[in-house]
Amino acid sequence: MYMVGIWEEYGRALMPPINICLLMCPLAKQPVLPSVTNSSFVESRVGLEFDESSESKEEIMICYASMVKIHPTPQPLFAMVTGCFKGKFSGKDVIFMIDTGSKLNLMAKEFYDRTNLAIDLDGTCWSLKGINGHPVPLGGCVRNAEIKISGRHFDHHVFVSREGTGKQEIILRQPWLQWYCASIQYTRQGVMNMRIWQDGDGDKFDCCKQGPSVLIPLCTPGTPHNTATLNLDQGPRIEEVEDIDAEK
Repeated sequence: MYMVGIWEEYGRALMPPINICLLMCPLAKQPVLPSVTNSSFVESRVGLEFDESSESKEEIMICYASMVKIHPTPQPLFAMVTGCFKGKFSGKDVIFMIDTGSKLNLMAKEFYDRTNLAIDLDGTCWSLKGINGHPVPLGGCVRNAEIKISGRHFDHHVFVSREGTGKQEIILRQPWLQWYCASIQYTRQGVMNMRIWQDGDGDKFDCCKQGPSVLIPLCTPGTPHNTATLNLDQGPRIEEVEDIDAEK
């Protein structure tokens, strides 16, 4: 009898991985009931019937491995995608990124140069820590910049970064989130939604609260950059271990 272990590596200190073992025996008639071993893996087993003269172990593994549900419940994530969404900035289609851990709204200078917006040079008195760790002066500030999401205005001040903003044109940070009473909600299935109130109504008493002006999906289940494995090769590992006595 051949036993083939199939698993994905997970943080053992957080949540035990699941090890799917295919017990492959020529003309096996009875499936082996699931069992839990003393190892750090939660193990499930199933008996498979096959003909050694016409089917190889490798073909059987490829055929059946993808049929096993390796992760029946959500696992703690090692990494999660940053929330981004589409909108309009000064009439231009852009990608916004949400960053709850910094104090200034930013846009890339390369993008600003295409907007022809007025800039307040008092913003050059502000600086951010650059890549080399030294303060880098900002290129100014666009006051009350036009930001439209789902056809509604959520305008705010945006500084111009000399070092760029990555793949997105605009990064919305604490001042914008505070002014529009942003509320971000998560689920263990990988959903991340943000609610924003155009008139800042989210901070009223419970008896007077209104629904959010806009609900923005920032992340959906199955997003590739949400990963609960340290093994960046997303495919399962397949190993053949020593033969097991068929009577056990």
